[in-house]
Amino acid sequence: MVNPIEERYHFGIKIAKSLSQYQLGVQHTNLNLERKQDGTPVTEVDKASEEMFRKAVTAAFPEDAILGEEGSDDDLNHKTPHNDSARWVIDPIDGTRKFMRGLPFWGICIAYEVNGEVELGIMAIPGAGLTYSAMRGQGAFCNGKPINCDTSMSHPETTILTMPPRPCFVDGGWGQVFDETQRWIEHDPGFLDAYSYGMVADGRVHGLLSCGDKWWDIAAAVCICRESGASFTNLRGEKPSEGELNLAASPRTADWLLPRLEKLGCT
Repeated sequence: MVNPIEERYHFGIKIAKSLSQYQLGVQHTNLNLERKQDGTPVTEVDKASEEMFRKAVTAAFPEDAILGEEGSDDDLNHKTPHNDSARWVIDPIDGTRKFMRGLPFWGICIAYEVNGEVELGIMAIPGAGLTYSAMRGQGAFCNGKPINCDTSMSHPETTILTMPPRPCFVDGGWGQVFDETQRWIEHDPGFLDAYSYGMVADGRVHGLLSCGDKWWDIAAAVCICRESGASFTNLRGEKPSEGELNLAASPRTADWLLPRLEKLGCT
């Protein structure tokens, strides 16, 4: 009997690779840039990529619901999963600004969740030739090879942690969090988006402190990071939430950083 999660896992990797080829092929063409109501950029490639994904899901799994960043409010699959049980979650281009500038760090984020639990996550980084993937309970992989977060940190002051720019924290009322955290760590690589979550999962950075993300920004990363051995929580140690501060980090990093952030009163 076919495992429905495994079936969707292989489907997700296949469609992520197809979208990667499409996006690489059109990256340096006229992208017809627009601005959303919140001021963030969106291109015709964002929209076309999500539409390609939706059509593929509908053809393969017609009963599956979809939550996508570029979905419209009149899409019956966009807001609420059927029977409040299972749905796909997609961000067709996580890091549109990087995509527009020809930088290699944008990503395609695909997840599938059942009853609020992310069962699989896929993050393709087309410009770097990387595909991160995981199924719950089965470990995390990059290009098919097992990966793990970095568990070797012995001195907290040498932590490599990446964070959004300070204005993102200030807008949410978390300016002090940014300032203090930057004092505690050794280095902030500053790549962000799907690429940084991949770096947490494969041990190249110790963690990522994010703020104000939407669910489609982080759903895939939640599964991949956790399956790599990292934690991914809000600052209360609970399931990460939209619009909050969330931390994806190696266990030692989380154990060290979360109490410090709690003292700032930001939990």
